[in-house]
Amino acid sequence: MKKTVILVSAMIVLMSAPLMAQDYPKAEVFGGFSLLSLGSERDLFSDRIQFYGFQANAAFNFHENVGIAADFGGQFKSDEGDTFHIYEFLFGPRFSMRGERATVFGQVLFGGANIGDGEDSINGFAMGVGGGVDINVNDRFAVRVVQFDWTPSRYSSDSGDSRWMKNVVRFGFGIVIK
Repeated sequence: MKKTVILVSAMIVLMSAPLMAQDYPKAEVFGGFSLLSLGSERDLFSDRIQFYGFQANAAFNFHENVGIAADFGGQFKSDEGDTFHIYEFLFGPRFSMRGERATVFGQVLFGGANIGDGEDSINGFAMGVGGGVDINVNDRFAVRVVQFDWTPSRYSSDSGDSRWMKNVVRFGFGIVIK
């Protein structure tokens, strides 16, 4: 009996050794440029308004292929002396496929957004569905060549009316620290 317990214990330790050797980053932090393109509800491709700004996110990986991401963005537009902004703050799961040279990821994020001008702003529900590609420079750094998210949002006015902004896409690129 004693030999069986020792043998089973040794097998458990040896079989769990690969689980202890984690060759994926526990956390990844991204910062870079962001372009948000807002289109009309009727026509997907014409009359689009471009907002330019920043995007930052952090992903905490609890498995080689699964993590949780927190994504923040701020885009701005000036038009005839008025400045408009759109801020996003989104959270959710991220799924990654890691290779030696690149990481491809997809994510589904939920949270909020704030849209406004210099005087008034309104908060609403927002989501982001998309993904991206990171090219590894070395073990600690990567270049995010593209991140693409469809980011619809829903805003409610003081009168109780609500409106979806569905035709919104966001592109980002920058540096990833692992």
